[in-house]
Amino acid sequence: MMFHYFSEYIYNWINRQNHVKEESLTDWLLYEISQQCDFIYYQAFSRHEEAQNGSDWEWWILTTDENERHKFNAYRFMVQAKKLFPNGKDNYSLISYGNKYGTQVDLLLDSASVRNALPIYFFILLESLMY
Repeated sequence: MMFHYFSEYIYNWINRQNHVKEESLTDWLLYEISQQCDFIYYQAFSRHEEAQNGSDWEWWILTTDENERHKFNAYRFMVQAKKLFPNGKDNYSLISYGNKYGTQVDLLLDSASVRNALPIYFFILLESLMY
């Protein structure tokens, strides 16, 4: 239910301010989720860190073992967020983006492997906006 609320909030924000920066959306989302969920932790990366590791943030999600309530499991994710454009617009360049360190997707995969994390993309579809 919480993710539905966050999705709706961001959807409305983008529709009212269609040039909102991806970083603003990310900062708000991560802060709000961490305030609402005491089992989700994050570390946002600076632009310089993202350029090197291919990730906008690292997410830790903790769960308890069903059989042993005092035993915790931790899931580590390296997350890259992207705003996608609708109507068949080519979004490939957003995913294949590169810099002097390599392509973002390869950096994400490599840094996730080194950190024993799961690499994931977090997509925001801008379906109702005109570009």
